[in-house]
Formats: sequence, C-alpha cells, structure tokens
Amino acid sequence: MTILVLLGFFFLWLVSREFRRPNRMDSFTITYTAICFTLGVLCMIPMVRHLQLENFLEKNAEALTDGKEVHLSCTTALESMFDRFGAAGTGNPYTGKIVIQYPYCKYLRGFLKNPDNPTIHELWSLNTFTHEAMHIRGEINEQKTECQSIQRNHVAAVLLGLRESTADRAAIRYYKELYPRKKDNGYYSKDCAPGKALDEKLPDAIWQRSSEKYEGFGRWRQN
Repeated sequence: MTILVLLGFFFLWLVSREFRRPNRMDSFTITYTAICFTLGVLCMIPMVRHLQLENFLEKNAEALTDGKEVHLSCTTALESMFDRFGAAGTGNPYTGKIVIQYPYCKYLRGFLKNPDNPTIHELWSLNTFTHEAMHIRGEINEQKTECQSIQRNHVAAVLLGLRESTADRAAIRYYKELYPRKKDNGYYSKDCAPGKALDEKLPDAIWQRSSEKYEGFGRWRQN
C-alpha cells in the first residue's frame, strides 16, 4: 500500500504541475491530466479504505474499554514484516494504543464481509480485536485478558455490525474450538469456564448463550 500511496501522490503532483502552467491546455494536455488524476485517485483508494477501517475499529473498541480512549492502527504489510513482537496485535493500557498486524486487519475485514462462514483466521482476528481492547481496560495478565475477551467476543461482533445470532455462533465457536488450541502459549486457563475463577458472571457471557447457535457452521471455509 505504501508504494500505491507514493504513486498516488506522484500522479496528483503531475496534475497540479499542469494547472500551474501559464499556457492554456490543449486537448492532449486535458486528456493527459484527466488520466493522471484518475490514476492518482485509484492509487489513493486503498489508503482511504485503510483509514476508514482504522477509524471504524477504533470507535467500536472504545465501546469495549469502559470509556477509555483508544488509538488503533492497522499496520501495513511492510510494517508487519519488521514487527519485533511477532504477535497478532498489541494493546498498551497506559497509552491506549492498539496495534493490529496487517494480516489480522485483513482477516477481520473479510470476516465482516462474510460473517456467516468464517475461516479460522477470521475468527482469530475477531478475538484479537476484543483481546487488545481488554488490555486497554487495564488487564495485563494474558490468561485473564483472553478470558475477558472470550466473554465479550459476541458483544464485539455485534458492535462491528453482525447480527446477534451470527455473533453468538462465532463467539461460541471460538471458545469451543480455537481457545483450547492456546494451551501451550500462556493464554489458556482451565479457570476460563462457567462458575470458575475467571467467570465474570456477566448476564450475557458466551457460555450463557444457547448452544444451538453453535450448530450449523459446518467445516471451516478455507479462503
């Protein structure tokens, strides 16, 4: 995307240069300027969509953080290559800064477009968004943060525009199928279950939702 943005500025600079010329434009110059303007706008579209997604996620993350201010950014592909943490996302409760790596912002965008049939990575991306919002609330411990996000993934999905039934099914599937895969990376806790130590007793916690909403997903969509 960085290259496209630079190209976009270049084409728009060519347009501005033509308007600064003292001579009247002939038909060739008008056509040339129109082509440059069109190319410039087309190159800028990915950046505009990127900024719109960041703003959308940031606004809805604040609804999960008990009113704490959030500054959210999705990295570009180039920035993700040089990320030193190697995590899908990071959240700093002291600065309110959330950073989600490029692949997971891409997966999250895909999930929002096709929420009824998500891939594994798309459901990971939803939890990444919720998990980092929980860090901004003030929790540092990863097991506690993960369990807090599990109990709110369906709320996050509704905030992002999903139907409640679809949000419930997605959150239940993450808890039942993907969360157990985290047993070896420090995020899983056996206390993240109904009635256990990490149960916040939320009235709409995911394990209070009907298990019938979990049915019907079928096999994972591969792409």
